[in-house]
Amino acid sequence: MISKFFTRNISVFKLPYEPYAFNDTERAVEIPWALSCLRENEVVLDVGYAYAEPRYINELCNLPLKELHGVDYVLNDKINKRMLKARTDIRKIDCYSPNFFDSILCISTIEHVGFKNDIYFEEERFTKHPDDDLIVLRELTKVLKRGGKLVITVPYGQNVDYDWFMQYDEDRLKRLRKHSHCKVIQLDYFIFKRHGWHYSSPDELKHIEYKGNGAPAAAGLACLLLSKS
Repeated sequence: MISKFFTRNISVFKLPYEPYAFNDTERAVEIPWALSCLRENEVVLDVGYAYAEPRYINELCNLPLKELHGVDYVLNDKINKRMLKARTDIRKIDCYSPNFFDSILCISTIEHVGFKNDIYFEEERFTKHPDDDLIVLRELTKVLKRGGKLVITVPYGQNVDYDWFMQYDEDRLKRLRKHSHCKVIQLDYFIFKRHGWHYSSPDELKHIEYKGNGAPAAAGLACLLLSKS
């Protein structure tokens, strides 16, 4: 359960053992990692909720938050009614006031923006825009309060364009951090090997590709906690 990691003071989730989560996807790590960054009575936005796994949404909706909002390109009314949902293109967020949220979660989402998403929804006259993650970052920081937290997770390893998403490497992640104009509070790297997840480093992940090492999905993961300064 995520709730046992949810405390008043920031104490980001740590792997209890290695290898962690036998043959599971990166969700096993990024979900508790991301939710451990939240605090009671916060106003929280989840970006890309519509196709999120139930194990993530259910835990998120059960946390003692003041308000929980969800934004996506499509609307999913089947998600828990507690979440206040909005449909918009996150490259232009005009449904929230500036400086509105205490925390924003962008979990395995930003790497899809500007890439082909027809596995999720139809897009008319699709054109790839690999740099749209920077536009998203600008929009998210706009609606985040000063001192608020921005939690981002991305597949990490060798920089590869997989058409429906981009895998981040160190240069691309540094570029994201630079354009955020936020302070880095925590940055953790993880790798899938020997049927589970381990702590890692950028050097170890340098040549890792999606589904490498026998992983069911991403074989490398970067989890980033930023604070708006």
